[in-house]
Amino acid sequence: MRRLTLVVAVICILASTIPLSAGLVTYTNRGLFEAALGSYTIDPMNYGTVGTLGSGAVVGLNFYDFLVQTTPNALKIIAGSDGYGAFDTTGDAQAKFLYLDTDIGFQGSTTTFTMHSPTLGFGFDYTGVTQTGGTFTAAVLGSTFNLALNPLPPGGGPSTTPLFWGVISTAPFDQIVLTTSNDSGYGVDQVTFGGTAIPEPSTFALMGLGIAVVLFVRRAPTYRG
Repeated sequence: MRRLTLVVAVICILASTIPLSAGLVTYTNRGLFEAALGSYTIDPMNYGTVGTLGSGAVVGLNFYDFLVQTTPNALKIIAGSDGYGAFDTTGDAQAKFLYLDTDIGFQGSTTTFTMHSPTLGFGFDYTGVTQTGGTFTAAVLGSTFNLALNPLPPGGGPSTTPLFWGVISTAPFDQIVLTTSNDSGYGVDQVTFGGTAIPEPSTFALMGLGIAVVLFVRRAPTYRG
């Protein structure tokens, strides 16, 4: 009994000292992201119109599964395209998308998605992030990632190429922050989230230690005198 008590104490000490940092894997291919995520939900952002191309941005919108807030006011929901490279990525001219537009030339924005329930993965299509020299970043669980800009066609004109970015974590998270430095208007569509829990390496280590301890206790000889 004393041996078992000592072993349990050792496991508790190890559990408190093993770091539980989340592992993050990023994706730029939607198919690979969805395959890795397993189970997921896609929000097409096809809600009622908010704002216009030139005005009407709001600071926050609360959707079924997440809250979106921006600084400065930049939230709109429009249909089709803005004419400058932001558009609905489903190909339906009547479908709507989340349009992040500050209505101020070359004024970027910071957009925070806060999930109503923690998730293991978050991804989205994006369009219209094209300002040369600008940056587009995503921050989650203390890590910040640089996202590619949407390519411009060789002959000029607005970008017609949507891109995808997603992240999967070994630990649940409930917030992701998108920041553009000088793109005043861009689109986000087909927001995807969900996932199946994956034990962290530290969890596997503790499980293995626990099994080893049980075997040790069962096999250790008992001396009676």
